[in-house]
Amino acid sequence: MKILQQFGWILFYSLLGKLIAYSLPFSVPGSVIGMILLFFSLHFGLLKMEKVEMVGHWLTQNMAILFVPAAVGLMVYFEMILSMWWQIGIISLISTSTVMISVGKTVEFTKRKRQTRLNQNKVEEFE
Repeated sequence: MKILQQFGWILFYSLLGKLIAYSLPFSVPGSVIGMILLFFSLHFGLLKMEKVEMVGHWLTQNMAILFVPAAVGLMVYFEMILSMWWQIGIISLISTSTVMISVGKTVEFTKRKRQTRLNQNKVEEFE
């Protein structure tokens, strides 16, 4: 019964995300909104980790099963993908590079700002 309750919480947040996505004037996947809501609920203590922990572990341990429908979809459109493989490769290379550079620059900026703040605090302590 505990597992069903935990799965129910995850489904609740997924459904809530879909309802919010349906009411928005722009397109955002409801599952993404649901996961964001679940994250914030866990982070701010609105939902205790114990209420979703067992099902969360089970879902992450069996994640490979969840990719089967996507893999079957790829096989259905294999010929179309094969005819556009170089475009897909270029787009993947550009988007991956863009994300890696963006994340790297963001981390560098954050570390530099944090180090500056720490240095200012040390100077103020000695004065």
